[in-house]
Amino acid sequence: MKYGHRRKVSPALLALVVATCGASSGGDTAWDKEIAFRRGAYLEWIVDEFGKLEPNMKPLDGRAWSLNQARLSLNRDPDRASRYFETIELTFDPDFMGIRLLKTLLDFGETDRLSGNAKDHLTEIIRQWPMDRKNGISKAAFWPPRFTENHDLMHLTIGLFSEQLRGQPTNTQLNELKRSLSWRFERGFYEWGSHRYQLHYSNPLLVLAVHAPDPDIRRGAADLFNLMLAERVLLSVGGYLGGPGMRSYGRNSGCDYLDNNRYDAFLPTVWLAFGVGEPRFDFARSDGLLPAGDGYGNGGDPRLNQDEAMFLATARVTPHPIVKELLDEVARRSELIYTGRRAAAGHPFQNAPPGNPRSQQVLYYYNTPHVSLGSLRYLPHAGKMSVSYNSRPRFFSVMFPERPEQVLRTRLTEAELKAGINRYSYTADRVVQHRDWLIAAGELSASHGLASRRVGGWDLFHVGRGLCAHVELDGGWHVFQVADLDRFRDEQSFVAALKMPTIRDGRAHATALNGDRILVDLKTMAIDVNGAERTPPIKMLHDSPGMTSEYWSGRITIRTQAREVTFTNAALRVEPIALPKLGDGRIRWGKPCSEGATTNLAHVRAMGGMSPRDHDTLLRSVSIMIPHNKGAAARLAVYAGGSLDQGPQAGASAKLLFDFGQTPKGQSGWVTLEHPTGVRIPANTPIWLAWKGGNDDASVLYFEALTGQDDFQPTRGRWDSKAIDLSPDEPWPLAWPKDDGGAFDGARYCGFLTLQKLQR
Repeated sequence: MKYGHRRKVSPALLALVVATCGASSGGDTAWDKEIAFRRGAYLEWIVDEFGKLEPNMKPLDGRAWSLNQARLSLNRDPDRASRYFETIELTFDPDFMGIRLLKTLLDFGETDRLSGNAKDHLTEIIRQWPMDRKNGISKAAFWPPRFTENHDLMHLTIGLFSEQLRGQPTNTQLNELKRSLSWRFERGFYEWGSHRYQLHYSNPLLVLAVHAPDPDIRRGAADLFNLMLAERVLLSVGGYLGGPGMRSYGRNSGCDYLDNNRYDAFLPTVWLAFGVGEPRFDFARSDGLLPAGDGYGNGGDPRLNQDEAMFLATARVTPHPIVKELLDEVARRSELIYTGRRAAAGHPFQNAPPGNPRSQQVLYYYNTPHVSLGSLRYLPHAGKMSVSYNSRPRFFSVMFPERPEQVLRTRLTEAELKAGINRYSYTADRVVQHRDWLIAAGELSASHGLASRRVGGWDLFHVGRGLCAHVELDGGWHVFQVADLDRFRDEQSFVAALKMPTIRDGRAHATALNGDRILVDLKTMAIDVNGAERTPPIKMLHDSPGMTSEYWSGRITIRTQAREVTFTNAALRVEPIALPKLGDGRIRWGKPCSEGATTNLAHVRAMGGMSPRDHDTLLRSVSIMIPHNKGAAARLAVYAGGSLDQGPQAGASAKLLFDFGQTPKGQSGWVTLEHPTGVRIPANTPIWLAWKGGNDDASVLYFEALTGQDDFQPTRGRWDSKAIDLSPDEPWPLAWPKDDGGAFDGARYCGFLTLQKLQR
């Protein structure tokens, strides 16, 4: 079937698709019927076209699963489909095939379309799923993701049904899933910009939206899927996503995720939901690219398969109508500006310079109906993406929706790509954008025949009605300005409206098309607009006319002219981990919170604050939150003195009040160590809760900024020591080393002291 060609679908098939897939939009609308029609056409294409390929398919060809899932969905040759499911095995990355086989079992395990032998075989695969695979991601949620975002959710979803099939209690598993889903409402998606991996996160979401044994999880998963679609609606033009692209593979791996916005695994799902984009990648127009082969989904074969919308095509899920309304309004806007914060740029263990495990990323998009300019703003303090075979980044791009396969951007040089995965010396991430204007470092790249011509000192790219002017300045800096012919009469009037940027004293001076004066410090990429510094908008997860959310709030509102709908994680909140009981007359001093982000326990850190102001206290115990632990120990201590502004080593350096020793190896949750008699703490004195560990097999909990009330100082976060041995076997020094070259950071860790008031 060619793109855009509408195949005739029989009334019986249309009724089957409506009955099977259902609609959550609240009525028998024209849109519901459109989706049902597309689903039917999609499944028929899979059966017809993949059926022709079946004789030459290898056993683990991913297209074979789609073919036989479609056969079961349409009730076409179910016996043949059952024979496939009686012998199928897992792939190298087992969760890619595992989530597919789980879906088949859940969709058809209670029907007569799947043979008894097939049901038994699939049941046994899920029942025998190893729960400790990949460091336990099948039984616990991690933030940041322990492996990757899509793998973490696939494993956790399979783990839930594996426990259920083994007759094990599932309350803990359900709570972990609630945590995992809830975090995305608060902090956004990790793999937001990956044309490859967005799809693989949406697949388990759709399984949970239909089959989770908990109604709150079903609703939460469906809502998150709607939010994924809403993000795509806002950031894309006609479904095609330009801008940055993270965790992607290039032609070196037989793919084209970085330089062809048609080569996008999530795009067929968008087409199925809204009818924009296209239902599958056309390999006939791909300059020799081939579909994925045997062992679909493993790390060695990340190519597309032409079946990427199968989960939505066979799921009883219909997108919320507010997302369709948002799509229609976005399409009518002459321009749209979106900014938003994300936690990372794609990969949890490839987003940080040494010594900074956290990452803040800021997105900026300027879209018109005919051109898209989107970028990831360079922030000196944020995590920096390392580069490897599966993490080639696209920090920004210009896209023309009339030819979405043509991508204009800057890229890393070949030398930088070959430098090794732990190198952070490249400069192609030096990008900052204001409206239609952007400056970037790197090497200019224009894909799939995209060419310019020289007009008035600029390189002018003109595709359809989209326009982009480019100029290279001294030092290898590239400036881009975009517009379209809906605004300008012709190319000449566009170029005449531009002002040539300059570089003076390490700063770029430029003017946006609306007259805004732009000044960029080329060392830090700090940007001033009309004389005022534009600070990174890190307080907002989403900030645009159609979608708003404060970071950490868990509330995301989509607005159209007719109405607004707010999606929240309120129903997904789990009970906090129980705190140690307090004795009479005792208080908790610190941050007794059991939800947040995690970082490995391989550091020496301390949180400081003032002891109670008006009375002395007796230190009875110290507690720290260790949410995950595989046999490691921490060592805890309390110090008094130092400077809350400059650190525990400053002034009269902090003195050790008590070395509490090591926590029990492998113990998780709130871990408490007690003093046998108590240690006196003077009133109104700087005190420091200190911990250390040298093992990545345990983690501690923190918040990136001041959230809620706690007893730690409000203007500083944790102190990261560079002078104390991190081994938990080594005792704490009697005084904090004066030569400690550590530093503060905004993160606030979850731990507290138990204090008893002393009478004067």
